Amino acid sequence: MVASVGALADAWAGALNFAQPVGGASSAENDAIGMSDAGLLEALRAGFAVKRENDALLTRLAGQVVERSRPSLGQEGLAKRTGNATAAMLLADIGRITVAEASRLCRVGSATATPVTLLGERLPVAFPAVAEALSAGRIPVDAAEAIMSNLEQARANANPEDLAFAEEALVEFATENPADLVRKLAIRTRDRLDTDGIEPREEQLVAKRGWHRINRRDGMVRYVFDADPLSAGFVDAWVDAHVGNAIRGVRMREAEAAHDTTDTGHDTAAHDPDQCGENHELVDPRTFPQLRADAIVDLVRHGLSCTDRTVPGLGPGVTTTMIVRIGLDELMTGLGEAQIDGIEQPISAGTARRLAVEAEIIPMVLGGDSEVLDLGKARR
Repeated sequence: MVASVGALADAWAGALNFAQPVGGASSAENDAIGMSDAGLLEALRAGFAVKRENDALLTRLAGQVVERSRPSLGQEGLAKRTGNATAAMLLADIGRITVAEASRLCRVGSATATPVTLLGERLPVAFPAVAEALSAGRIPVDAAEAIMSNLEQARANANPEDLAFAEEALVEFATENPADLVRKLAIRTRDRLDTDGIEPREEQLVAKRGWHRINRRDGMVRYVFDADPLSAGFVDAWVDAHVGNAIRGVRMREAEAAHDTTDTGHDTAAHDPDQCGENHELVDPRTFPQLRADAIVDLVRHGLSCTDRTVPGLGPGVTTTMIVRIGLDELMTGLGEAQIDGIEQPISAGTARRLAVEAEIIPMVLGGDSEVLDLGKARR
């Protein structure tokens, strides 16, 4: 860490050679204003290198806090002795950070720590490549957690050699790419490593779906909806279509109003009472979260008033499309996976085949002897 801090100081000083800081006394803000573009970017790279090494140090300390707060110690555990229920809450209290961030440090610290037996024998680290790269400050904590959590899910059914190769490849990818891309690649890698295929994991996700209702003190009602990938794809497709329709509707009305007031010479007083040049009646004051909430409410209200419950209700002029991408071989064999646009978690090829049947893209899926394998729900 000393070397990275020294590199940051050198990068900072080098950036200031291009221009002098503005204002009176030197400060970080004045220094940043006085930097050239190249100097600013170099200082950022050096600063993030220091942050990665500092986070790696915090994960090591967090791992020890978890070890000294393990449930087997009872009230003698470190967290309990300091008045905290868990190690994460202890870290959040000391570091003045969120419990979510503290929990991430604890998970990564525990996963990259060297296991020790009851006899004091040190065992190999579960993810040696991740542990080494994290300690060296080559990858951030978020990327390390994404790699380990996904590979751990595939460990039970994956070939150990393939697992080790995938870990090294993901670590190398994480040294040059953002954590979001690392997470997406780790998900796809997990699915490739799992010899049992995606179906068992998909069934587990479907089993976790749920809808929870929470009454808040201010009178609002909060709904927490946990959706499996397929359900999330349907919901996203509906909400996105209606939000887009609301935005397009405002723009169309604005264009019509502009046409009425400029081309036809109609009086603008009805649309612009204070003559400020703005159209007060056409601006939709709803935020995007409010538009999404209204889309769900509109769907429920339509369902309650619809006489034909077998046909999903669509608003006027709105078409809802969920895009599912799958290879021809996967579609024909039913083996492999498919991807719903906007949903990171893939679905199985079998689920995609049933979607195709229900969308009447194919009437039914037949086996080699013309045996019916899959039919849409409408036919069943």
